[in-house]
Amino acid sequence: MEDPKEIENKEVDKLIRKSNARVLVRMQAIGIPREIAISLLENSIIKRELIEISPTKECPLIVASGEMGIGKSYITEEIYRQALIAVKQDISAPFPIYLNANEARSGIESKINDFLSVFNPINRKDFRDY
Repeated sequence: MEDPKEIENKEVDKLIRKSNARVLVRMQAIGIPREIAISLLENSIIKRELIEISPTKECPLIVASGEMGIGKSYITEEIYRQALIAVKQDISAPFPIYLNANEARSGIESKINDFLSVFNPINRKDFRDY
């Protein structure tokens, strides 16, 4: 039987790949060649600065606003990916949930239920506490 942590890590890897794909699609949509987009994704200089704007227990919600094309989606995807990496490294790290605007409109309850159907929260900090 496979270790629950290994199963979770595989699912986290899938979520990271989906996030990377979303970023690559956005970059290519604004005319950045795929090879350059991949390089930018892999060598982000933003990663070092994200610690200052990432959610915390005291401030669990971050809202990105601004004109189209200034990098809101890129920054929020990077925060999301870094949080996923933290989950792989620390069982007590809060688990991020990616929610796009269409999903927010229809409600987050189904998204949370989807999350709970894949990830067993028994061995991790209750995500509602974060």
